[in-house]
Amino acid sequence: MLLTGAIHWPGQRRRRIETALAVSALTPIEDLLRELASRRGWSAAAADRLCSAAEESLLTLSRRSETDGEEPQAGGRRLLLIARSDTGKIELEFIAGGSGENLEDRMALLAEPVGVPAEE
Repeated sequence: MLLTGAIHWPGQRRRRIETALAVSALTPIEDLLRELASRRGWSAAAADRLCSAAEESLLTLSRRSETDGEEPQAGGRRLLLIARSDTGKIELEFIAGGSGENLEDRMALLAEPVGVPAEE
């Protein structure tokens, strides 16, 4: 555990925000990304490109949510955005799910390998 911390500590920073999966979430997402870009010393043009990429991703996810034919859920769908910054780059991870779910727990379950039953 100490070695993992030593490897990730010097450069990588992780920020997260959980919001409704809606266009109205764009303002707090952009605020977070602009702050992160500013702390990393990025230019305004680079921060604009980062925000544009996030906006396109948000619009794609919200549009897909509307056209999937799913029954609307009480409270709507949620978006978890995890932004990781490392030397010279910022990586964005978008996770969308239902409002009653813990999105990080759900992603952890999906990442676990499924055991294949042994044949007799």
